[in-house]
Amino acid sequence: MAKYNDRSYFAKGITLGTIKETSVAYTALRTDGVVLATGGAGGIAVTLPALADAYDAATQSGQVLLVKKVDAGAGAVTVDGSGAETIDGGANVPLANQYDTALLVAGPNEWSLAAPTV
Repeated sequence: MAKYNDRSYFAKGITLGTIKETSVAYTALRTDGVVLATGGAGGIAVTLPALADAYDAATQSGQVLLVKKVDAGAGAVTVDGSGAETIDGGANVPLANQYDTALLVAGPNEWSLAAPTV
């Protein structure tokens, strides 16, 4: 993997997006590829971009976003859909343990987990 600019990476021409580190509630951007989140003692929420921004119906392409809980604190990192939008039919995905990770893909009707939460 090669460095594309100071905070984004590419592999064989595929831009993975920027890497965001946060320890407070955060709404991911269309340009984000990875969110490294610290839940701390009380937990935080990472809200996904709205599907209107993250999915392009004309090209049938959707944003890929990885969210990872990087700390051992008791607070979970909760990945939330934007507004009433869902993630595989549910409102959110909790990441309770250090290094729990959710790989998500924006689709035409909802976000999907591309791999099981680890």
